[in-house]
Amino acid sequence: YAGTGRLETIRVELPKGSYVPAFTRVAETQTPRVSAREHITVKPTGLILVGIALGVLVLGVIALVTRDTFQTDNAAVEVAGTSSASVFDVSPSRVEAENLARLGRDMIFPATDPGRLTASLAVFRSAIASDPDYFGGHAGAAQVLTLIAITSADDDAAARASEEAEAAGDRAISLAPDSAWAVSAHGMAAWARGDHDAALLLSSKAYGIDPGDVYVAEFDALLSLFTGHFDKVIERIEPFLVESSLYRGFVFHNALGSSYFHLGDFERSAEVLTDAINNRGPFGPAPYAYLMAAKYELGETQEARELAKRFSETWPNSKITHLFARIFVDQQYALDLEKAMTGAGWQSD
Repeated sequence: YAGTGRLETIRVELPKGSYVPAFTRVAETQTPRVSAREHITVKPTGLILVGIALGVLVLGVIALVTRDTFQTDNAAVEVAGTSSASVFDVSPSRVEAENLARLGRDMIFPATDPGRLTASLAVFRSAIASDPDYFGGHAGAAQVLTLIAITSADDDAAARASEEAEAAGDRAISLAPDSAWAVSAHGMAAWARGDHDAALLLSSKAYGIDPGDVYVAEFDALLSLFTGHFDKVIERIEPFLVESSLYRGFVFHNALGSSYFHLGDFERSAEVLTDAINNRGPFGPAPYAYLMAAKYELGETQEARELAKRFSETWPNSKITHLFARIFVDQQYALDLEKAMTGAGWQSD
């Protein structure tokens, strides 16, 4: 459309990273002024336009499948805010890996669900199979494997997951040392091997690289919670909740409610955790246990007992105290929570 096609009022574009053509109409008033000689050019009919569209699509797919790289000149059209790089510069396997990794990130939480973690890990491994050189597949795998390691009741399985997490984290950081996600994953792998200080340091570094990455913020909040930095959790998460409707699928409410509990603000803890339920967030046995404990500490005994009953019915084999014992560096936090849960009527697993 920079040359003879600049007169056309219908444009066919293939956005970078997509296999689906976009059809846009250019207003007549936006058509460049041309000389009388150029005006005699015959405009394509509707049928020809369709042929052109199909031709563009076929060429795009052929170029993607053969994975050839073509260079475009300075006249290349920019598409929807992207750079002027041609769609032909994009590897289809890379696009597939990125899409899979993005899906995998959305599947991780609630992290106490083994089936969900297994499914998420399978997606990240598929991303790695599609493009072994894309860091996202390895980064996501490292994070999920770490969660498997710290939530598993099987010590041997936890040890294997920890080893795999470290290998995946190392691979991610080698491929993208400046990526917030890769640094965050490297931090999670450090947590899996028991190096909590390194994990917290790397997580904070990742947050500093890209404080707007909500996925990075999620893991940073969790590691801060596990290490007892509750004020830091509140400082990091509260800004995200200003637009709470945007983050309904994230664990911000859960980490925030848990932090308020350990700081002794049981009313705020119960309020935030109740919001998590109402917003249909990733709500599993851990935040439910906190809600039960907060209600008990508030003296709302009847509601606390009802929550304890529902907890036992919903997650009879949760091993929740085992989980809290594994994730907290300071065991006193796990004991405080268990005491309140027991007071609510919950029976230790």
